[in-house]
Amino acid sequence: MVAMRPPDDPRARALAALDALPTDTPTLDLACATLRALLTHGARPAVAAVGRRGAGKSTLLNALANRGVAEVGAVADTTLRPAVRALDAMVWLDTPGLRAGGRTRRAASVAEAVRAFQPDVLWFLCGASEVDAGIDDDLRDLRTSLDGCPPWTRLVAVVTRVDELAPPDVNTPPFDADPEKRANLIAATTTLHRHLLRGGFALERVIPLCADARWEGDRCRDDVRWNLAPLARPIVAPTQRSVTASLQSRLAALCDALVARAVDEARTVSLRAPSDRQRALLEGLHRTLVARLDALLAAFVGDGAATLGATVGDTFGPGRAGELVRSVFDRLGAREMAADAAAARVRALGRAVRALESLRPDEALVRAMLAPRR
Repeated sequence: MVAMRPPDDPRARALAALDALPTDTPTLDLACATLRALLTHGARPAVAAVGRRGAGKSTLLNALANRGVAEVGAVADTTLRPAVRALDAMVWLDTPGLRAGGRTRRAASVAEAVRAFQPDVLWFLCGASEVDAGIDDDLRDLRTSLDGCPPWTRLVAVVTRVDELAPPDVNTPPFDADPEKRANLIAATTTLHRHLLRGGFALERVIPLCADARWEGDRCRDDVRWNLAPLARPIVAPTQRSVTASLQSRLAALCDALVARAVDEARTVSLRAPSDRQRALLEGLHRTLVARLDALLAAFVGDGAATLGATVGDTFGPGRAGELVRSVFDRLGAREMAADAAAARVRALGRAVRALESLRPDEALVRAMLAPRR
């Protein structure tokens, strides 16, 4: 049998490597979907939107896409799982509403999605009539979402549904023309700004807007969108430097997620498999993981990448990621590792894999992602 030759196009090679990965965990699924969108549609800012249920995340997505791409619910929670969508100007992460009734672990799952997505900009949405209601819970959830984001993530607060502010008869744009409406707009924006500063957030700006429009297919009806243009100002056009940094961080995070998945599988083997079969199963998991990591490095970094394995060199730091993987699996298989020691070992493994950020992605891949899409 003749082995298939890898595609010559660097984007095609990277996409093929992603297609070979498992996506059976939410983190892996989202990390792969984000990279796939950036590779397919070209480098563009990654924007994540978070906020409580009904803050208007899906409505804003439709307004920016200029078509009805997401379901909008007047009462029910319609966005039930994170979704990556490629728009003309950005790659967007639509997240479920925080603190939705009956949804356990919602804040934690949204935070996991945001971390996997690695946003350039995080939009925190809050309804104009809710900027002073339950805001401490909102800020706690926002902090959870920001923890673990890359250092370049910029925070922008968005005051939505400004059409609902008094007086109610001023319900068409421009909403700042009426003196009373304008005063209430300023009050809502100032209040949210004050709460975010009190919470110690590094905030870029606060933008009041209305994104409401009704869609029938691609036809827009009842369009009362207002003040959407300022949203584009904090979004910086991608450069070779920013794309390189983004790929470095995303590749490291993806490898980290693959390691976490493999370690979870190893724990299952160590608990359920008969002892005489554990070693063979753990060896198979180890070989599969290292092969997947090697394939990613070959596709995204190119010929200059060192391989991960038992003989990996100092490229990955003194811990040697391949050997750490082996050590974790061996100790789990022997059932000799206490839970806290296992957790410490996995964290050390994560740090070793994070050293991938020091490897520069293939310049041909970066150039291909920056090239205009037809």
